[in-house]
Amino acid sequence: VKAGSTTNVTTDSLAINATLESFSVTLAPRSSDTDINVGLDTPGVFSISTSELDLIDADQLTVGRSDSLPTSTPAEERGDLVVSAPIGPFSFDRLVLRANGNVTQTEGSTITVRRVEGDDISGSLSVFAGGRINLPELYDVAVSVSGEASGTRNDFVFNNRTPLKLQNVSG
Repeated sequence: VKAGSTTNVTTDSLAINATLESFSVTLAPRSSDTDINVGLDTPGVFSISTSELDLIDADQLTVGRSDSLPTSTPAEERGDLVVSAPIGPFSFDRLVLRANGNVTQTEGSTITVRRVEGDDISGSLSVFAGGRINLPELYDVAVSVSGEASGTRNDFVFNNRTPLKLQNVSG
């Protein structure tokens, strides 16, 4: 499927069975409290598998949503995002992960965002959470990491295998 410059998909469940080409792709659940799984197809949550990620041909991929929820919103109504399998490298050079709750990963579930074209190396990861960001596995992000862990006492934990530039990190 070839789309325009921006493709936004908001749905309760997702199945990508053919190549999706667009400059920017956003995949998000309809509800702000829906949990998101990146890496494995998981029943009962909004999920995208690594094989589906491989079908996306875009410069930027955004997965999830981050709404401006009141701080009094209970944790179970926020919607977490978990990286549950190693993901990347893929065709996109910017990956954005968004969750109203926490962003975490399972053991061994790394992220690679690195595109090499001749002498040019690109790749950035942005992570935004209404809760904590806990991504301690060894990642391979080529150029930069940015993001925000909102709320009080919410940490932003990230570990990369090569030096990179941190941009706009707050939390």
